[in-house]
Amino acid sequence: MSEAANIIDFPSTQTVEGVLVQISIRQWKGIKIDRNVTDEVAVEKTGSCRNVGSYQKRLFSQDALKNIGKIASKARELNYLFTMPWSDVGQRLLPAPQLFVFSEKMKAFKADFEKEVEIFLTGYEGWIKRSEGLLGAMFNPGDYPSVAEVRSKFSFDYYFSEVPTGDLRIAMSEEDKASFREQVLRDNDQRLFAGVESYIEKLADKLKHYRDKVCADRDDGKGGIFRDSSLKEVGAVTGMVRAMNLTHDHRLMSVIDDLEKLAKEINDPFHAETVRNSPNARANGRDKADDILKRMGFA
Repeated sequence: MSEAANIIDFPSTQTVEGVLVQISIRQWKGIKIDRNVTDEVAVEKTGSCRNVGSYQKRLFSQDALKNIGKIASKARELNYLFTMPWSDVGQRLLPAPQLFVFSEKMKAFKADFEKEVEIFLTGYEGWIKRSEGLLGAMFNPGDYPSVAEVRSKFSFDYYFSEVPTGDLRIAMSEEDKASFREQVLRDNDQRLFAGVESYIEKLADKLKHYRDKVCADRDDGKGGIFRDSSLKEVGAVTGMVRAMNLTHDHRLMSVIDDLEKLAKEINDPFHAETVRNSPNARANGRDKADDILKRMGFA
């Protein structure tokens, strides 16, 4: 059990309002292995066509599929921001309070994704003609599938399902049903615990960075360089913990409150400069971070 366990006190999963969500995004990369070039490179470098690697060529310029890829990346980022890990098959837990916003955003991403796919397919023949000039001797018309085949290589779907409760509708003794249900709920709690634990550990790492790096006193009398966002993710993570309604433990809520206050302070445009130039501000920052870390169970 990690240090984060010191502050997490879960009720049963029965009291947690949320759904499982799984997204499935397929996108064609427009990349193909060129056997001829592969053999040519092998002969040039080794003197034979031995299997020493392969050469992948882009069938189009990078602009062709760029917009589709950007939308897919944003959708995946949204999924990770709004949800917590649940299963090894890609299911993640979405808090009920986040369901509407998540659904609306994902619906918009799906529409944009499908729109960009159609734009690409409408100009597909034109992209092929441009590739002929781009690839030169490596251009091969046989590398390009039909429009219908390419369309089938793209998809954007997301699915919601209930969190398992162990409610069996099969012939089984009531005692066995109760035992199975208890096991399912116990497994749910363990998954939930692991997910929140990972978020708390992430918060602790960022706090330690702020305390030990940003607020450190250097030999030149200045503070550390505020290179990364440090605690800019705090709002999203603490919001997730609140939305999950995982605990009524006042200790954790008190820590979350102070984390959000510190994050707001840190994200002020003038904070980085103040910490860099003021020993008192650095000492104050170290003290605040250290206090929160201790209350989180981290030294």
